[in-house]
Amino acid sequence: MTKGSKFVAVVMAALAVAGVAYGAAPADPTAEILRIDDQWVDAIDRHDRATLDAIVAPDHIETTPRGVLYTRAQLFRFLDGPAPRSATGQTSKLSDRQVHLYGNTAIVTGINTITNTTPASIVTIRFTDVFVKLDGRWRAVAAHTSRVEPAPK
Repeated sequence: MTKGSKFVAVVMAALAVAGVAYGAAPADPTAEILRIDDQWVDAIDRHDRATLDAIVAPDHIETTPRGVLYTRAQLFRFLDGPAPRSATGQTSKLSDRQVHLYGNTAIVTGINTITNTTPASIVTIRFTDVFVKLDGRWRAVAAHTSRVEPAPK
């Protein structure tokens, strides 16, 4: 092999490696989004402002089961209310979640089962959360919840 052909071989190998690296698919963010979704619900239960501040985008909007719209500012006013839900016996459990990815947007659908000890009750909510990757971080920009009514007996 001549010096010229060695040079060409080295350049071709470098380009092939660079092409593989450049064309590599980005890591699947599904696990990260589900972790953030867990943190979001936990932070609401605990009235954890710092965590919510990192997750909830400034222009976040949420639609409740009654059709009422809540802004981020209203969510934070709620946090200034009574003791954290966990201190009063309320817990949330997420299940049946699916993540749908569309570039820098992720839609999470699932069920939140909310259990209260005082008074004893269980409420099931079906939810849709919308996350957008802003400045390198996944932020919650919208949410919609619907109450799941118990099946007729």
